[in-house]
Amino acid sequence: MFPLFETIKIQHHTVFLFEDHWARMKHSMKALSGRALNFKLTENHILQEIKTDGLFKCRVLYNENEYQIEIVSYEKRHIEKIVCIQDDNLSYPLKFTDKNGFIKHTSNLPATTEPIFVVDGFLTDSSYSNIALWNGREWHTPKAPLFFGVRRNALLSENRIVEKEIAYKDIHQYQKVSLINAMLDLEELEITL
Repeated sequence: MFPLFETIKIQHHTVFLFEDHWARMKHSMKALSGRALNFKLTENHILQEIKTDGLFKCRVLYNENEYQIEIVSYEKRHIEKIVCIQDDNLSYPLKFTDKNGFIKHTSNLPATTEPIFVVDGFLTDSSYSNIALWNGREWHTPKAPLFFGVRRNALLSENRIVEKEIAYKDIHQYQKVSLINAMLDLEELEITL
């Protein structure tokens, strides 16, 4: 019913990067069906769902004609370890609700272990975020991620991260990885490599 979704951060009644998320929703539907969205979503539509102050994860599920908003309190996952998983067939060009391509790799991992997917010998993303790796001087993010996230794009435009092809064989050149997504800014969730 809803082939696509968008995750939006809300904190203290502020919707983060809303215009970027809305632009991606319109682009994604056009890419998926060739048609435009037949609804308008605004920050007020989302904020009217928030009854208390705090940090919330807003999940907007949508198709061409309608959407559904789910709001939950957000708590950052506790990740202790990164494992690299090779899958040259993995693809996630749009934010699909069907995440079976990831689930088949993550279902047997401990909750505190997060995969980084390697495609054709290069690092891409984790199962739920883009990544940035610290080499002691600057943060690098894979030039060809599985998914071009809104937070990743914002960090690139702020010159806080640099795009680079990162070969799996070169991972030893980095000390740590930061998981970045709509809910996680750079350096909020870091794992030592």
